[in-house]
Amino acid sequence: MMVKLDKRGLPLNALRSFEVTGRLLSMRLAAQELGVTHGAVSHQVRALEERLGIELFIREHNRLQLTPQGQRYYYELHRIFDDMVQATLALDPQSLEGRLTVGCSADTAANWLVPALGSFIQRYPEIQLQLLALQPGDEIDADIEVGIFNGLPATGTYQAEVLRQQHFYPVCAPGFISGASISLKPGDLSAYRLLHSDDGSCWNQWLTDAGVGLSPVQEQLFLPNVVTMLTAAKQGLGIALAQDLEVAEDLLSGSLIQLSDQGLRSSSQYYLLTLKDSLLSDRARVFSDWVRTLLR
Repeated sequence: MMVKLDKRGLPLNALRSFEVTGRLLSMRLAAQELGVTHGAVSHQVRALEERLGIELFIREHNRLQLTPQGQRYYYELHRIFDDMVQATLALDPQSLEGRLTVGCSADTAANWLVPALGSFIQRYPEIQLQLLALQPGDEIDADIEVGIFNGLPATGTYQAEVLRQQHFYPVCAPGFISGASISLKPGDLSAYRLLHSDDGSCWNQWLTDAGVGLSPVQEQLFLPNVVTMLTAAKQGLGIALAQDLEVAEDLLSGSLIQLSDQGLRSSSQYYLLTLKDSLLSDRARVFSDWVRTLLR
């Protein structure tokens, strides 16, 4: 029967001996890495097994192999020890080496942030990025140093900066409308299916500004989010009203085309949230500068 443990009774030396032995599958090599004797490692691992009431290794023919329970335990401990290293590195705010946690919505991550991250990772490989899904109304986790929001969130101990005004344009797959070009008239859209990622308000506003109304018989398709709406547009299911930033790469690659120069200027904006200057690490500073360059 496994013995229950709490934080006060964790056998840290034994856990470390097991993690290194599980990684190297050799107590001799583990002893060399830890700077102790082979006997000390063997004793620590045996003591851990007795305390847990399970076998962590299969020992046969002078070879070690993790048991199924040992393998699961090793993976968890290996991750935890890595997290401890990253947490220690992150203590130095002047060091670029370490983890940086960034909060943003799933749509923001999928539509433009992740596709652009390659240039940042190539330039700063020592920064370990962690993206957390976060909406403007969510409570901001204490680990988050930088946030990118579509809409102004509650700032608290953070400072907010406007990054970009949102503009929306009609887009579709290249073959969806025969002969479609940038000079397509707004009234012509009434013959085609409209795609929505909201309740229809965005399209209604665009059509109203264009001086045409939504046809009562017009086909419409309502989708759960922006990513799904843009996927539907690329599949030729209809015309999406998309934010220019979110479809910039698609327009360049030709997977989508813009049907009109008439844009809808949204009241919503992109905001960059950062900790106050005195609390900001150099990792957060370089990432924030990269995002500013990307969006301006």
